[in-house]
Amino acid sequence: MTKHFLLITIYLLLIQSEGRRFNANVEDSSTSVKPSMVVLPNLTLSGTTLETFTSVTRAGGMSGGIARVLDGCTRGPQKPLAIKEGTTLSQALDIVAGNDTRSEWHITDAVVNMLPVGPVPPLLQVRIHGFKWDQNASAADGIARLRDSVEVMERARQLGLEMGPYEGSATAICIRNCSESPKSQPSWKVEKDATLLTLLNRMVQAHDRVIWAYSENHCGKTNRFLLETIAE
Repeated sequence: MTKHFLLITIYLLLIQSEGRRFNANVEDSSTSVKPSMVVLPNLTLSGTTLETFTSVTRAGGMSGGIARVLDGCTRGPQKPLAIKEGTTLSQALDIVAGNDTRSEWHITDAVVNMLPVGPVPPLLQVRIHGFKWDQNASAADGIARLRDSVEVMERARQLGLEMGPYEGSATAICIRNCSESPKSQPSWKVEKDATLLTLLNRMVQAHDRVIWAYSENHCGKTNRFLLETIAE
């Protein structure tokens, strides 16, 4: 009896060590990706939570998305982050989340998400009734079209959010071969009645190591949001 109790206790501890989980408001599903099995190289980083999350997630070979709600007019504080070789992706994500006590992470459909503790930002929960996107086109193109959709813009208006300026942002950074390449045949995917968060994850999951980023800035009397493609 004591042996069985010990085995159950160890099993529960292993589950709890698999990263900090979100509340039930986030749409989730099982995935074969195991961040606890992905080993990272040495990483010496410094930046905002958005920047360190992007570097760690891409170093782990995964796509991801991050949402932040910021008080003030900045992109968040910059902090150093050192990851030792041999650290697992799940451990590194715990460190990133630990640097920002208002955020926690989980995996949805093989995509790493870092969202605020508590409810998901309301704009990310808006439902898109119908959306068509090309899986062979850039994620930046699809996400920009999604951002400009009627449902998103109308919900933003209801929430009192203005679309922020994108000058000087990290939108659609070219990471690998930036030369012009022949356009491939479209591979259309039709989405019906899905949340903005779900569609963003599906778009980056279709590409290699792409990160979407949503931020709200409550700056004085102005409330703004940004929805960007950070790395592609």
